[in-house]
Amino acid sequence: MKKLQKSLALLLALVFGLISLTAALAACTPQEQPDETPTPTIDAQEDDITPDVDTPDEAPDNEPVDADTPDDSVIDNSDARGSIQTGDWDGDVFTNEWVNISFNLPEGWTALTSEQLQTQMQAGMGAFEDEGTAAVQEAAMARTVYDFSVMGTLGIPNIIATYENVSFSPLTANLTANDYYETAKLQFKGAMGIALGDAEEIEIAGETYIMCSADVAAGAMFQSYYFRKLDGAMITFIATYAADGEAEIADFFASFTAA
Repeated sequence: MKKLQKSLALLLALVFGLISLTAALAACTPQEQPDETPTPTIDAQEDDITPDVDTPDEAPDNEPVDADTPDDSVIDNSDARGSIQTGDWDGDVFTNEWVNISFNLPEGWTALTSEQLQTQMQAGMGAFEDEGTAAVQEAAMARTVYDFSVMGTLGIPNIIATYENVSFSPLTANLTANDYYETAKLQFKGAMGIALGDAEEIEIAGETYIMCSADVAAGAMFQSYYFRKLDGAMITFIATYAADGEAEIADFFASFTAA
């Protein structure tokens, strides 16, 4: 049981570290725009129309706030998850037509229900004591859907599927799967001291994904990440496995068929 709890705790920390990428990027936008936009406008008014300096001062201050308001509101409303669609279990068969995947639950493995998965993710939020970090994670969660989580007897191997709406901000809307990988590489190295390996393209159920791997526990545990952009969302599969489990993970994804 302790091994399972430790494995899940590590998995949650890395999942939250990953899904906060676009939230962290987007958070920079409202901070930068107000500083840059008002300055040249105020100078121009002071040079040309001195009596009206007070009036244009209000416009530059308000414009960035108005421009940012839709982005902030999107995080909390029903459109936060964009075009993301989840799949369904039919016995031991999982299918998501939107992602175009279907697979059979490996023998001896367990699948979390959507309620269990959501509870697990919410529990992971309690690990963040810093209010600023927690706020970024909460914003990311509002735009992220957890579609399935399957695991072996002791929680390892474990595969979780997350879909994050990255179209909510102009800064992230054009992110490619490779861009997401490069950002994750910097985030993981800087925030968690984890070095992501080189990226490579692989096919899962006929679709191309960017895949990379990392040693996340001093040789005792590894993770592989699979990224694909779809309809303004970033599809991410995160596989956690022991040192001798890489082949099992490869076989699992090789079993996927198109929905």
